[in-house]
Amino acid sequence: MVHKLCYWLVLGLLLFVIYATSQLAFLEWTQPQSCPLIGPIPACYLVLFCFIGALISHVFTKNSWWFFGFVSIVALIASIGTFGQIFDFLQCPRSSSGIPMCFLSLAFCLSLLIGKWFQVR
Repeated sequence: MVHKLCYWLVLGLLLFVIYATSQLAFLEWTQPQSCPLIGPIPACYLVLFCFIGALISHVFTKNSWWFFGFVSIVALIASIGTFGQIFDFLQCPRSSSGIPMCFLSLAFCLSLLIGKWFQVR
């Protein structure tokens, strides 16, 4: 029962973060400089790619390592962004309520990792 509940919670959260990240990626596409760059690539594009990879691995594979890999990449990016935001050497895009999105992304990543862990254990 808990496994199935965690599966659906993780799926719902993934769909939400993909929707939210796609909005930010679209903003970056129409107004460059909205997202910090990782090399030549905007971070929001990489984050969107990884969340989509996590969704595909969550739905279509039984091997959870792909899921953990994709979400861990986003968690690493969000951790660096959070650290940079706190110590004022990096500016993350802000939500409509003014919260830096790297904080939100890190919180969602941790929730996804914990939810998936409960599902597969």
